[in-house]
Amino acid sequence: MILHPDTEATLKQIVAKPSHAILLVAPSGTGKRTLARHMAAQLLQTTDEKLDSHSFFKILTPVDGKAISIESVRDVTHFLMLRTTGEANVSRVVLIEHAGSMTVQAQNALLKTIEEPPLGTVLILTATSELDMLPTICSRVQTVTLRVPPTDALRSYFAAAGFAEVAINRALMMSDGLPGLTQALLSDDESHPLVAATARARDILQKSTFERLLLIDDLIKQKQHFLDVLFIIQRIAEINLQKAGSSTSTARRWHTVLTASHDAYGQITASGQAKLVALQFMLSI
Repeated sequence: MILHPDTEATLKQIVAKPSHAILLVAPSGTGKRTLARHMAAQLLQTTDEKLDSHSFFKILTPVDGKAISIESVRDVTHFLMLRTTGEANVSRVVLIEHAGSMTVQAQNALLKTIEEPPLGTVLILTATSELDMLPTICSRVQTVTLRVPPTDALRSYFAAAGFAEVAINRALMMSDGLPGLTQALLSDDESHPLVAATARARDILQKSTFERLLLIDDLIKQKQHFLDVLFIIQRIAEINLQKAGSSTSTARRWHTVLTASHDAYGQITASGQAKLVALQFMLSI
């Protein structure tokens, strides 16, 4: 893994003396999932590869983009009732990915567990923003905001992994330096949500206004996917603005796309009406 030095130092301290509940906050594509799993493996004194088969590791993640329900959290509660074995300081880890996707009821159900976790249990949550979580949750966890590693460090890391310089530079431009997305783009990892968002973003930009309007209902089904698509469109617009040079008409077009995607992202993040925001966005570009 490639980490910002400050983030790496903080996480080493946490692994050495873990809090009962940790919230990792960073944009999509930063590599939160990989980092959270690595932390869980270290805490349970196992390897990343053997983590899923560990008896006292449980992962909770949204399925098909749906919210994490109160029933899923209750399943975690039952898991925490199991008696653990061994004498390690940390004997059980629960990882909740995209914790911001939990319903309000699910977050409230988790609150008691966070307040009074069983001995030897560590909960690791990941989220794109603290604003996605209830204040009562945020006040009871140790929040770590992950910093993006320096671009030169990322470039050296991926070069050492055998990727071509041209491919690395292109992936870094598209990902805005987010290590998780850069890795996914270089590896053609179609399972990564931002890779899927990249395909959707390119499709939107190639369609006519009428065709784009037909995509709205499907696009807004999942808030995070919509945000991911807007993020990628911003990156595509910025890259094309750099290439536009003295072509005024081309630069004007991509500046319009950049402004529209930036405005829509802010409106959705502020809990705006998704369908109205999507309609305005599609008409604007």
